[in-house]
Amino acid sequence: MKNKNIYLIIIIFGTFLFSSSRVAYSRLGSMIKIPTSISTTPKEIFTVGATTEMYKYNPLNQGTGIYFNTFLSPKFQIGVSSVAFADTSKYIDGECDVDSPPLGCEDKQNFESINETGIHFQYTAYIKEDISIGVGIQDILIQKGQNIDPRSISLYAVFASNREIDDYKLGSFLGFGTGKIAYDSGIDTTTNEEGKQGIFLGFLLNTPYMKKFGGIDFMAEYDGGLNFGLKIPITKDYKLLMSITHFENFGDFGTQSAFPEAQALANDAPSIAMGFNMSIPGGFEGTRPTFKKINLENENNIIKEMPTSDQIEQLRDSLRYNKFQIQNLTEHNAQMEQQLNQLIDSTRTMHLTKQIYKSNLNKTMRHLSRSLRYYYDADYMAALQEIEQAILINPDIAAAYARRGAIYFKLGEQQKAIINWNLALKLDPEYEEVRKVLEAVHDKRLESATKLNNPGGM
Repeated sequence: MKNKNIYLIIIIFGTFLFSSSRVAYSRLGSMIKIPTSISTTPKEIFTVGATTEMYKYNPLNQGTGIYFNTFLSPKFQIGVSSVAFADTSKYIDGECDVDSPPLGCEDKQNFESINETGIHFQYTAYIKEDISIGVGIQDILIQKGQNIDPRSISLYAVFASNREIDDYKLGSFLGFGTGKIAYDSGIDTTTNEEGKQGIFLGFLLNTPYMKKFGGIDFMAEYDGGLNFGLKIPITKDYKLLMSITHFENFGDFGTQSAFPEAQALANDAPSIAMGFNMSIPGGFEGTRPTFKKINLENENNIIKEMPTSDQIEQLRDSLRYNKFQIQNLTEHNAQMEQQLNQLIDSTRTMHLTKQIYKSNLNKTMRHLSRSLRYYYDADYMAALQEIEQAILINPDIAAAYARRGAIYFKLGEQQKAIINWNLALKLDPEYEEVRKVLEAVHDKRLESATKLNNPGGM
């Protein structure tokens, strides 16, 4: 059974092809043209670069591309690429068709160019020790004036193993895919490969040579043809890229598309690729990206250091603390404002109470004055009515009860008089006139009651 599986893989390998529109290094991954996966936290959060893939010198036939890749989380990355490659079946003016070239086309030296923009996604679905499985979508390609061709979209899965052997690191990748990963026909539309699937295999060896800058990488992969490549570090963040694709056919390099024998570029045409990329080092704490310190040299050769992740975290803590302090001060200010409003309301209430008291006191004194006038006129019932109104308005005035006691005494109701005099004395224990009247009543010196006729008394 195991041998049958090996034979099946070999048969599928034999049907697996790439071509010119997949410019080397412009897709996600650390290899030349095949996808890869990692089992550790990414050390390069952003990668930008440019590459060119040469098929022939004269007339010039090459594919060029620029690309940008970034990790949005430790397991998810996205890439955008823009590539241009030659339509070797037509020259620049669009009038020289290779199938029936008119006169005058022999002097043409340049091919028409086709431009396309691609969007690529990859997610690391499984990690265990140094083993990982990545799945993704590549080659969502957009050409000017055309819709996205679903046959070009590549769905794939890649199984990766990344191991360290002394000072060397070996990555191996095995996977399968559809779309342009399974078959990239370039601009050749004569072959219908819809639904095709392909297998790819690759190895990446990181060596200790130039270890200070991360080491030189050697790459070998099979995607229907043999590709070999190098990544040579210029600094820790810059790398020079070189590779040869379809090495098995390298003896035929530059033999295609020589007018008048110009023809569509073969899918297995060999090429030489060169490029460079720049990376921004960093990592992740959970799902939050962190950046390592990068040295930047300005025009005056002064080296500036970017903040480290610890410094950024300290600044974030400081901002959170300041925000907390502002919230506390805002709440304290709100409480103080509430207390101030309460004091203002209390002051207004006291002022209003005082005004009401003054108003009631004035009314009470008017009734007392009238009762005294009626008392002198011996109109005791009218005097009693006035004093009742005064007590109703302000029941806490001792003089009102003393006056009412005197009126009751004049009316011959001695018991009521004594009750009112006691109430007056209770409200004002130092009311000596009332005290003396009560003593006189107690001693039956009723003549002392004449003091009640004294306006300065009661």
